[in-house]
Amino acid sequence: RRARRQCRRAHKVRRARPTSDRARHAPPARRIILVVMDWGSPMGFQYAHDHPDNVRGIAFWEALVRPITPTTAEASTRALFKVLKTSVGGHLLVQRANILLNILLGQLVSRKLSAEEKAAYHAPFATYNSRYAMRAVVGALPVDGFPKAAHDSMQAYSDWLCTTTDLPKLMLVASKPLVGKPQFVAWTAEHFPNLKVVELEGAHFLQENAPDKVSAVIIEWIGTIPPMRASVRASC
Repeated sequence: RRARRQCRRAHKVRRARPTSDRARHAPPARRIILVVMDWGSPMGFQYAHDHPDNVRGIAFWEALVRPITPTTAEASTRALFKVLKTSVGGHLLVQRANILLNILLGQLVSRKLSAEEKAAYHAPFATYNSRYAMRAVVGALPVDGFPKAAHDSMQAYSDWLCTTTDLPKLMLVASKPLVGKPQFVAWTAEHFPNLKVVELEGAHFLQENAPDKVSAVIIEWIGTIPPMRASVRASC
């Protein structure tokens, strides 16, 4: 039984970097702008870390800029993730109760989503089996150092982002954040060079709260990015 559990855990760790792994075999892209948030941010940050010459800039909000540990996340956030990562929590809450879409989605948007908008979110995850993808993502997120491979990967891209003076970065800050608490914003602003910070009204899913404002800020920021970047590094 122990061997089977270790095998399943190792499989989840290998799934922790799906976007980066796929990107290694994808057609080369040059001078792209990455726009990432929430659980998608580790995949985008990891891609930039692995392919720095392909990335012209990174815009992000409510993102995981470093591993989830007692010093980087509130106890309540870590406790929630730990529950969702257990076999019981993942089975009952994520797959069966669909807590991420049925409860958390509505709480993390500042306005009321229409029935059509809710249906669009639910469509890919309409069945118990289809929601395993969400459960797998939760299981792969490193909390308090585990899974170790995912934790080390996240720490590596975080350290890299602290040194990339030549990589333009844009951080949008939600007025009602889930991740981007004041201490998070302060740490990121202090450690990430070449970073622009813009505050916007709204909750965690800023793209649902103020899509026009989010788009306008990103487009304006892209216009300030030089067409070519010199390869310069600083110590973190």
